[in-house]
Formats: sequence, C-alpha cells, structure tokens
Amino acid sequence: MKNKKKSSINGATHRPGYQIKVTLTFKNGVTKSLRSPQKSKLARLSVLHKMKSGYLRVEYGPDMYNHGTYYSRKDFIDALNQFTESSLLTYSKGEQ
Repeated sequence: MKNKKKSSINGATHRPGYQIKVTLTFKNGVTKSLRSPQKSKLARLSVLHKMKSGYLRVEYGPDMYNHGTYYSRKDFIDALNQFTESSLLTYSKGEQ
C-alpha cells in the first residue's frame, strides 16, 4: 500500500488542489465520463488508445479552469501534463 502525505495538524490526506473531468467518445459512438483527483490514473487508462476524441477539463477553483478536446492519446496526455504543471498550480492558488 502506498503512503499518503498527511497533515501533521489533523491527519488529513493531501489533495492536489484541482479536479480533473474527462469525457471520452469512442469510434462506436459510446461516451464515458470520468473524474479523478489523480492524473496518473487517467494517464494509465487503456481506453485512451481506443478513443475517437477526449474532452479534458482541469478545474483549479471557482471560474478558473483549462479545457480542450483532443483526438489522440499523445495530445490528451500532453495537455493533461501542461494543465497540471506545478507553476500553473502555484499561480492558480494565488501564491508567488
């Protein structure tokens, strides 16, 4: 079992500070919606190879998000990595 980061104050697990929402459309027309707080789980999905298109939305807070539609697994993963860069997350939290 993996160790989770815990706050020394109240023992709460560390949250990344963003939400990831995904809608995948497959060649047969079937659509699947996913939500995950962990980008690594989304990046490992085998269904990304079978997608016709994928809509990605990363929400950082109220009225603050990045989104786009991608037609290849590579473009989808690249956008996921760019939308969750540490410098962007720091900026979205208002830290300098």
